[in-house]
Amino acid sequence: MNNGITELATAISKLSPSDRAKMEPAFQKVCACSNRRRRVLKIMEEALGQLRLNIQYLMFDLHATRKERDTYRDMLQIHPEDAVKPLDDRL
Repeated sequence: MNNGITELATAISKLSPSDRAKMEPAFQKVCACSNRRRRVLKIMEEALGQLRLNIQYLMFDLHATRKERDTYRDMLQIHPEDAVKPLDDRL
């Protein structure tokens, strides 16, 4: 629990039994909501981390693909006769 919820629990525990009985259900809802929010935040942080990793992989792949393209383009400029002709020209 965070400090705010701990302080609230302490304050509720110091109330009279009748007031405590009135506040307890609301406090339980606050705790449940806080826990749910914390779990959702953790899931989102993990998903964001995975997304960042996937983007890094994609950027690496893009860089490698561009490098290959440039290498083949350079090879074609040096030896254009080695270029693969379109299918229509081969017939």
